[in-house]
Amino acid sequence: MINRREFLAASAATGLSLLSPSLRNRVEAADAKRLKITGIEWDQVLVPYQAFNRPGLFRYHGLSLQLRTIFRVRTNTDLVGLGESWGGASLTDKQVAGYVGTSPFEWLGARKDLALNMAFYDLMGKVLGLPAWRLIGPGFPGPDPGRRLDRVEVASGTGRGGATGGRSRLPVAEIPHRRSPQRR
Repeated sequence: MINRREFLAASAATGLSLLSPSLRNRVEAADAKRLKITGIEWDQVLVPYQAFNRPGLFRYHGLSLQLRTIFRVRTNTDLVGLGESWGGASLTDKQVAGYVGTSPFEWLGARKDLALNMAFYDLMGKVLGLPAWRLIGPGFPGPDPGRRLDRVEVASGTGRGGATGGRSRLPVAEIPHRRSPQRR
């Protein structure tokens, strides 16, 4: 039987075990366990709709698509993690107290308060000297993203009188662009 202390130690280590070995070594080298959250602040921002789609978006979504919450997670090392959440997310004093004194690395992979994840990943990336996306997963293994493609693979019908019968490579200029019908 495992006791509570052993369970908590194992579950805290599980978050770090999600990292690849090279990232785990960086965490240990950066002495990331010293990094502690000292406070969480947030502001709600109402981003305006564009004039061309304002009536439709407001009719169906109201303010929910416009409202964003910007989180700032402050630490004992003067680093600040920034994150954004869709909608009017906020935290209670009790929730904030649960984070204060902990390391952002302890919340790696946690599903609790997902609105703060972006700010936590921002902090972890700053500590490790990596972009935050590297903590989430590997990059796209394809060609250089800055390279321009002249031909792309098409896996569905091309709109030329039937399906292609499989994959084909078409010049970018010949790919049919489907547009949704205009509402009148």
